[in-house]
Amino acid sequence: MFDYLVDLPNVVLFLVIMSSGLLLAVGLPVLIRWKFKITPNDALSKGATEAYKIAISITLLLFVITLVRVQGDHRNAEDIAAKEVALTLKLTGALAVFGGPDAEESVEDLKAYTKSVANDEWPLMAKGVSSDVTTGLLADLTQGIGLLTPENAKQQMARVEIGLTISQLTDTRQARLTAAKVTLPNYLTQAITCALALVIILGWLETPLPRLAGYAGGVVTGFSVLLTLLIQASGVFVGQNAVDAWSIPGW
Repeated sequence: MFDYLVDLPNVVLFLVIMSSGLLLAVGLPVLIRWKFKITPNDALSKGATEAYKIAISITLLLFVITLVRVQGDHRNAEDIAAKEVALTLKLTGALAVFGGPDAEESVEDLKAYTKSVANDEWPLMAKGVSSDVTTGLLADLTQGIGLLTPENAKQQMARVEIGLTISQLTDTRQARLTAAKVTLPNYLTQAITCALALVIILGWLETPLPRLAGYAGGVVTGFSVLLTLLIQASGVFVGQNAVDAWSIPGW
């Protein structure tokens, strides 16, 4: 739902959301009521005010639930990337312990793979896809490691460690690619949309007009901040606040 807005800078996105919200929640009802001399009766206005407070509470609750979820997605992606770095360093150390020309060649393959992850695959994850180049380099690395033949007990122990680590590295890459496809469930985005629409509509019934402008305007401005935060946080690997390979120590 928010994909086309994620690329906007934070300030620009906030101003777009706030101006649109103020236009719908304040500008439009004030213009209609002023032009057509419409004034809701006291009973309707009081009932709408109570319902308005309930709608605000429901909307805040939905924002909290959704923000906790997207923050969890972000943290999970960062943890996966950090784990991938740790496995890369662990594999480099195990290959150094193994020693020999074949191990040194595997180290170079590993360096090429990690560089491809950052340069080739990471930009593609914004679209939820993997890089064929990175996949090929990982296959070459795995194949090269498969050719390592231990000649003593030390190399035998290192070979076991290398095998376990390359398997974990492959699984972690798959987990990272899966995390790139994670999006907010439709039921949450639809619930927030309906709640915001209800808040705006109930705000139209506030009287007098100065109260409508101040009360509804303040509520819309506050929700604009939350909605900006939600939209920017919903892009795990895309947007201004995406998880960046270069922000992870080791890449």
